[in-house]
Amino acid sequence: AVILEKSTYDCFKDTSLHDLLIENNCKQIVIAG
Repeated sequence: AVILEKSTYDCFKDTSLHDLLIENNCKQIVIAG
């Protein structure tokens, strides 16, 4: 949920922390953006 609030840039940054979760959320954010 917090990831959705972050910008796409933050999302990519956090990819190193949670590859799978972030990848899925990143795609959703990009599509929504």
